[in-house]
Amino acid sequence: MDAEAIHRLRINVGLLWLVVLVAGLWFGFTRLQNFAKFSLTLTRDGNSYRLHGDDGPYVVFGLAAYAQNDKRWATLPAPIAIVDSGGGEIDGTALKWRDVRGEPVSAPTEGNVIPLYVRPEVNGSPYSKSP
Repeated sequence: MDAEAIHRLRINVGLLWLVVLVAGLWFGFTRLQNFAKFSLTLTRDGNSYRLHGDDGPYVVFGLAAYAQNDKRWATLPAPIAIVDSGGGEIDGTALKWRDVRGEPVSAPTEGNVIPLYVRPEVNGSPYSKSP
């Protein structure tokens, strides 16, 4: 191989890596963007929990809390439907927390608390199809 062929090969390999890098970044960005679009987050304020998210629909049916060696869950007295970006609020005093064995425990004081929810399909749902 002469010097010019080696130079062209280096340019082609560099362009190939650039295309792979750009495609990977684009793929990762679109995946993260779609993930963030459908996520529902929760913040705690004393004994209440505030739900935040994009437009729904979301149906929240419980909470889960986890810390170093501690995992707890609580079901809501009634599921909460969130249909717009206004979110929702959960009264923490109405929750009955349980440990992983189902035994009653106190509300978590530390660690992460996350909502347990489903996001019903708007299109393709058996309830949205016309007969």
